[in-house]
Amino acid sequence: LVIRRAIGARKRDLLAHILGSAILIGVASSVLAIAIAALALTFVVPGFVPADSPVTNPSFPWAACAWGIVAAITTSLAGSIIPALKATRLPVAQALRA
Repeated sequence: LVIRRAIGARKRDLLAHILGSAILIGVASSVLAIAIAALALTFVVPGFVPADSPVTNPSFPWAACAWGIVAAITTSLAGSIIPALKATRLPVAQALRA
């Protein structure tokens, strides 16, 4: 980030870079979790329900998945906003000396 700043990136470019990568990580992790849950519900859960059981296999909770994605993005942004602001406020000369 300091090198990008030294070659002319603006503070808002760095902020967008950090927050964008946080959103990407949040979305990627939630999509992976949804895929694992859908596969487990499709292939693993039916193995535990006997064939002659009156209990049917549960349906996949798509509304909960949507809220999970929102929660993942929100927590990713909340966890990265302060480090992003600190990175944009760091003077270039001081960062290059370290």
